[in-house]
Amino acid sequence: MTAAVKGRRDTYVRIGMMTVGDLGVVGGLAGWILGWRFGHLLVTLSLVLLIAGMWPGKFRPRRSVAGGYVLVGRHLKGVEALDSARKAAHHYRKLAVKHPDEGLVLLAGTLDWQRALLRELGRHEDAEPVAREAVETWREVVTIDSSRRENLSKALHHLTGTLAELNREGELTTLTEEAVVVQRSLVATHEVLLALHLQNLATQLRRTDRWEAALPVAQEAATLYRRLVPTDPDLLEHAAHTVEGFATTLRRLERPLESLQSTQEWVEYERTLADRLPDRRPELAEALRILGNRSADLDHIEDGLTRWRESLELWRQLASEGREHNAGYADACTRIGYGLGVVGETTESLAVFRTGLDVRRTLATLDSRQYDDLLDDLARATQTTLAPEFAVEAVAVAREHADALTADTLARASDQLREAGFTAEAEELSAHRR
Repeated sequence: MTAAVKGRRDTYVRIGMMTVGDLGVVGGLAGWILGWRFGHLLVTLSLVLLIAGMWPGKFRPRRSVAGGYVLVGRHLKGVEALDSARKAAHHYRKLAVKHPDEGLVLLAGTLDWQRALLRELGRHEDAEPVAREAVETWREVVTIDSSRRENLSKALHHLTGTLAELNREGELTTLTEEAVVVQRSLVATHEVLLALHLQNLATQLRRTDRWEAALPVAQEAATLYRRLVPTDPDLLEHAAHTVEGFATTLRRLERPLESLQSTQEWVEYERTLADRLPDRRPELAEALRILGNRSADLDHIEDGLTRWRESLELWRQLASEGREHNAGYADACTRIGYGLGVVGETTESLAVFRTGLDVRRTLATLDSRQYDDLLDDLARATQTTLAPEFAVEAVAVAREHADALTADTLARASDQLREAGFTAEAEELSAHRR
């Protein structure tokens, strides 16, 4: 039979079903009104035919017949309902063989219903094989659609209940252990979603400067990720982002020691991520720099120096691997050079500034927009080290590349040079402001 012939046949079958369904509904309603006791049943069956004819997917006779038994059986009780459930399950089994993606779920649900009816009738012996088949069917369903794990968990619970009624203790422990594993996976899924929502909420609260409100939300998210990450490493990036935000929130609320501890946790997450994903190394380098800052702020100078040096070494490696990391390396040198100067490491600070400026000069020759950053870096280096060479170069950059500099950068650089005691140079920078 050709596809065209099959298509015409299906169309004629659908039209016939809808026609019979329409007539049956009208006739059933009339009979019901006139007192015919089977009028409502005729209406129900006719509606099944009508719906089956209009079904948007491919028409499957067994699905329609089984659905009819289910629809009728839901209006019945006791043995009559059980008979409908058995007939529906029979047709769904046949459907599941040819179309498991559709039939298995329908069969499993019908078996659950059949087991419940048998239990209501006190027929626990008969309920046992049905409950077992329901569990096996839900196991198959879960291999296709993991979102059905809750159904499997319930089916296992019902099977263990049936076995307990029959005093068959041998399998109870194994089945209950399986149910616990399934239920734990459901709890974990729900906890992951909760952690993600909490993470998003904390981010929104921080963006609107609601730091007090963000604190407990971020803390709860961080606690959840701490428990979830060991069993689901794919959550590492979310955990790192959450703990970073938590540490920032603590710092804004003037809780520096707790902020430092959370920053250490953030760095460890980033280390693990960088081991798994080398492209994550810039984030690790930045986290190390921030950890160095927060350590130095609490007078943990040696710890701060160690973190800064590790960050710089990582940036140096990255810059040697590709030009795309040069701007990040230059930024890190300027920021860490400033930190080194603050803690009194003058010689090292000067060397780090010079390294960063070399990188920035190279970038500026390739992209004139980098002269703005170069002037910023030179002003910060002058302010930190009081080295005249940087002030002189800042003036030279302003003279030669004034068109590439913004008024804000010139104003900021002028203020920093004036603060460092280079008044004449500061005045010249001010003169170049547009």
